[in-house]
Amino acid sequence: MELHLLKKHLNEAYKSLIIYTNYQTEIENERYRIMFYNKNSRHIYIGLAIGWALYLIAYHFIISSNQVVITGFITFGFGIAVMRWIVGPILDKRKKESMKEAARKRFEPLVKEMDSIALKLEESAITPEKYRTLHAVSHLLDYIQNGRIDTLKEGINLYEDEMSKQKQQHSLNIMLHQNEKMIRQNGKIILQQREMIRAQRTTNAILLFK
Repeated sequence: MELHLLKKHLNEAYKSLIIYTNYQTEIENERYRIMFYNKNSRHIYIGLAIGWALYLIAYHFIISSNQVVITGFITFGFGIAVMRWIVGPILDKRKKESMKEAARKRFEPLVKEMDSIALKLEESAITPEKYRTLHAVSHLLDYIQNGRIDTLKEGINLYEDEMSKQKQQHSLNIMLHQNEKMIRQNGKIILQQREMIRAQRTTNAILLFK
């Protein structure tokens, strides 16, 4: 394939992948928002209100001052526990289900468009499946624009080479971080040993005068 045709195809694929990725990010953000949804703080405040109401009711039956404190612990503890660990989770679960249903309806057109984009990319693809990603396509376009390649094969080989170097660099960074951590730990051990030796010398010096 000629270079200008390859560039045209990659540009079209890049634009489609941008749309697909944006939709996917929007859906994922909503999924995580629903997953981590909870109203624990509100449930605790409601529990406190319930505890206070129960305390006011129980107050009429309190005889001694000791019962005031005990009753307060019982009523407030009961109110918070019921809302935080029984009623609250049930309410949150129901809310999550309604949020999921609303999200399914809201994102249904986006999902259909994503399926259409994926099908279009597959039908018109000239790159292997592994390289039909936004990351790979953007790199291949960059190679063409900077005159680093003349064919798709050269672009794929260059991309693989750069990814391999990045992985090696990442592994090297991890090793360096681990080595630095070991050096710091060894330094602490040396300092501790020096303090022990210093303490032992002090003890020996004191024993000389006994």
